[in-house]
Amino acid sequence: FVSLDASHPWMVYWILHSLDLLGHFDLFSSSTSNANANAKGDMTMREVEAFQKADLLTRVVSTLSHCWSDVCVEFSSRDVQGDDKLRELVRSQEKTNKERNKDSGDGTVTIIGGGFGGGPSQMPHCAPTYAAVLALSIVAGIGLADNSSGKVRNDESEISTNKINQNNRNPYREAGELAFNLLSEK
Repeated sequence: FVSLDASHPWMVYWILHSLDLLGHFDLFSSSTSNANANAKGDMTMREVEAFQKADLLTRVVSTLSHCWSDVCVEFSSRDVQGDDKLRELVRSQEKTNKERNKDSGDGTVTIIGGGFGGGPSQMPHCAPTYAAVLALSIVAGIGLADNSSGKVRNDESEISTNKINQNNRNPYREAGELAFNLLSEK
């Protein structure tokens, strides 16, 4: 595992993307029957499956959030004024968050940014950041998908998912919101 230690976001992305392509998170991809629930109102196999998949998506977001690292970069005021792209970056970030960019008064400008590293407490890099953003986008897409009909198609018939999906709520919604918030914050 040591040789893959810097590849957490990539491993998460590759596995998550494969599961998504195979329809693993489709409501409901298995052919498990609701007949497995007994009269006591125990959870059906579909409900257990949805809960486990939702937990998996939540853990994906948690794993990737631990790979995030903030980075402070200091530039001299002269460098910022001499570079059009850098000056525009500072200006655009000042509009969105005054606390992120600080002119220390000693002729330097500090820009606080960050990215995803290959694992927890690792230095951020564009490649794992790319993989992490892709994986979080998949989770957000699955979790925030509209499930307004309250019904899904099974091999034999249409079944109501309101027991699992109360108020037509996607069971993966919490994980989708976590992923979306992580993407929005950073």
